[in-house]
Amino acid sequence: MTYIGIIEKEEGALCHIKTSALNTEGVSMAFTCSSFRGYHALPEISRKADIIIVGPTTDLEGLNTLVRINKEQPKAELILVLTGSNEQLVLKAIKAGVVGFLNDGFTQPLFHACITHVKAGQSFLTADLQRRLFNLLHIEHMHCEDRAKPNLLTEREADIVRLILKGYTNKEIGECLFISHHTVNEHLKRVFRKLNVNSRVKLINKVVADFNLKE
Repeated sequence: MTYIGIIEKEEGALCHIKTSALNTEGVSMAFTCSSFRGYHALPEISRKADIIIVGPTTDLEGLNTLVRINKEQPKAELILVLTGSNEQLVLKAIKAGVVGFLNDGFTQPLFHACITHVKAGQSFLTADLQRRLFNLLHIEHMHCEDRAKPNLLTEREADIVRLILKGYTNKEIGECLFISHHTVNEHLKRVFRKLNVNSRVKLINKVVADFNLKE
């Protein structure tokens, strides 16, 4: 059983998220509250959840809540519900530890897909959000001639990361670089290992935090 907590001040949005959660197999409610203050007022045992959903939000209020929750419950996976298009907020949320994103008004199948991915330790971004987010990013100096440093990317690995950040699939990357899908997968495994990440969202997080970006 996966226990979900929800922090949302708008009754309609809270009801939508809660209904979606209760209609998802293998999910049970841990808590619901309208603010971080309300969350903190809960008994400590009631605040424990496998996944915590915050939103919808268009500003830093929800983001600050996520940061504080991540410090208190580092083992809980975080999902943010977004209102409108705000890629900059998404970038900041990724840095705050968010691994799943949904737009307000999401459908039940989309909610189920998000929960399934997050439960499995994977990240979740809708295809549209991925495209818009990746288009913001541009990497410079992602490789170095000094091969003695294992944490630095080769030129080919850097090329693949650049294409990932533009929203290319592995198949599209292979076609663009004239290499096989299998070769792309092998390069990507090495990239993940070098950067100590295990998903594309966490790769973005690493890039945002550690590398020189032009947004």
